[in-house]
This record gives sequence, structure tokens and C-alpha cells, in this order.
Amino acid sequence: MSLFNRPVRELLMAHAEALVTGAFSRDWLATHYGDQLPDQVEELLELAERINQALPEVSPSEDFVANLRYQLCEADISGAFTLLDRVRHLPPRTQIAAGIGVGGVASVVVLYASRRPLLDFLGNWRSRRTEVA
Repeated sequence: MSLFNRPVRELLMAHAEALVTGAFSRDWLATHYGDQLPDQVEELLELAERINQALPEVSPSEDFVANLRYQLCEADISGAFTLLDRVRHLPPRTQIAAGIGVGGVASVVVLYASRRPLLDFLGNWRSRRTEVA
């Protein structure tokens, strides 16, 4: 369920776009959407304008842009990362937790897979002990 109907969402998106591009004016808003705005919408628009005025425009440094470009170009675009590649990029604590989890799952799988042969072995061993005694 949406808080606002489609025309109001479109108005808010257009307002945000106008603020970002610097093409916003109250006259533009009145021309395109009329003067009758719900109080909630008017409050949202005013809040967005105040935030836009309060936050300074920031440009990334050349080093940041170059590093980002390198990371994006070196990334495997096909998304064919191996599980090991993904784990290597996790924080150390998360790597440890992942290792413990994988070890636990692997041990359960091994126990389950070897359950029948283990039971057969124990049965054969027990029957041998009874024959010898």
C-alpha cells in the first residue's frame, strides 16, 4: 500500500529532480501541478527544499574517481564470482563464522551420507564379536 497516489508520487519525483538539477522554482511547480497541494505534500516539498539548501554540493576527488573506475572495470561484469571470492571480501569475524557454519554443515552431510555404511560396519563388527566369543 502506497502512502501517496501516483500523481503525488510523480510530483515528488519531479520536485526532487528539479532540486538536483537546479531547475526548481515555485512558479514551475504551480504551473505544472496547480496551487492545490495536500498539506502533507507541501510539508514534504518544504523539507526537501530546506535539506537541499543545507547540504553543500560535494565533488569526489580525482583519486576516488580513479579508484572507483579501476574497481568497476576490474570487476567481473558477468557476476561469476566464486564463493571463495565472496568470502575473501567479508570482514574477518564474518569469515570465521562462515567457516564454522560450512564446517558444521559439512559434518552433518558427511554423517548423514555415511550413516548407512557406518551402521552396516557396526552390525558386521558386532556379529563378528559374537561369533568369536
